[in-house]
Formats: sequence, C-alpha cells, structure tokens
Amino acid sequence: MGFESPVGCQAGRGGWLEYTPQNLDQFRCYFQPYLPPNVMAADLTVSSTDFTHLHPDYHLLPPRDLWPNLVPTLALLRYLMAVSGVSFQIHSVYRSSFVNSHSGGAAASAHMDCSGIDITPNTQPQKAIWLAKHIWYQKGASIKMGLGFYTSTRFHIDARAPHHPQKRRWGWGQSASVCQHHYNQHFSATLPDDIWPFNDNAALVPTPDESCGYSPSC
Repeated sequence: MGFESPVGCQAGRGGWLEYTPQNLDQFRCYFQPYLPPNVMAADLTVSSTDFTHLHPDYHLLPPRDLWPNLVPTLALLRYLMAVSGVSFQIHSVYRSSFVNSHSGGAAASAHMDCSGIDITPNTQPQKAIWLAKHIWYQKGASIKMGLGFYTSTRFHIDARAPHHPQKRRWGWGQSASVCQHHYNQHFSATLPDDIWPFNDNAALVPTPDESCGYSPSC
C-alpha cells in the first residue's frame, strides 16, 4: 500500500510543503536564477530514489523557509559542471523526516535541511569524481563541504549545511596527494578561482522576485 502525499505544510528541518501547482510554480520561479545548465527545477523535487521507486505517487516540496539552504549546493554543482565539462543526473534532494526515515537516511542528513544533493556523472565519471575530491581538500573547509560516496559513481554533495559546522566526508579515504595526482591526470591547470561562486557571498543570498509569490512563512 502506498503512502498518501502530505497536505498543508510544516516549516523547518524535516517538514514539508504540499505539492500543489501553485506551490510548484513558486518553487520553480524561486530557483530559476540558481539552476546549473541543463538542470530544471523539476529535477530538484526528487526526494529519494528507493522511496520514489516504491511510492511513485508520493510527492512533496521542501518548506519555503528551507529553500535558501539549497542555493550554495547548487552553486557548488554548477562549479563542478563548469570545471569538468560533465553533466550530472540528480537522484535525491530534499527529504522530509518521514521520507528520510523510510529511505534509511542518517538522522543528521543534510537532505532534511534542503542542503544535500545526490548525483552521478552522465559521462567521464572518474574526471568528475577526482575533481570533487580535489575540491573537498582544496576548498571544502571554507564552505563546510560534505562529500560522500554510496557507490563508485554515485555521490553526495552539500555546502554550508546548517547543521554541519565543518567539512566532512564518508565512503572514501584517499589522501590529498593521491587526489592531487589523479586531478592532474585529468586537468592541466589548478582549480579556477575566477569562477569559484563563493567569492561573492552576496550572490548566494537569495533575493526572490516578488512575482514568484514567495514568502518565507509556511
């Protein structure tokens, strides 16, 4: 038996916003300025691969007060794509506490803050993966970057997740020198600083267009 989608809303970490046409339009409008190339707002509504497979008719959106948390992680994804030239498939973004518990997610999961994104590279997986690991070593501390691997190609990223005060990793353990070596095999230059999105913190503070009808309240 499938679960019924939640109605109404509950603000805060692990809450939800009802999946209605009006709320979905506001969600799309809010995130449009921050989407990486070839990523649509609809891609950000995927909650959990396993849960969605078992309950395809269950839908929700993150509560509005959590939407700003996703902007830094989208900026990190955009940087990964720009430097690697690789596109990614998105498998999981926001999870309510209900979805997280039924997906085997960690209690401290950044997905419940609307900060985490699980992805796989569509092409050149080793190039993308060694880039992500190199970024974690070189720049991860400044953005409290989370980088975790579930398979050889599927991994999690987050940036500035509210409940994680420092960078962290799981599912991999290569040293900085090993990551540097593999990075150098794929890239001829150092990490480009001119397109590093966190140089301009103001650009990562959302200022939603009022036409979106956005309100931080539930």
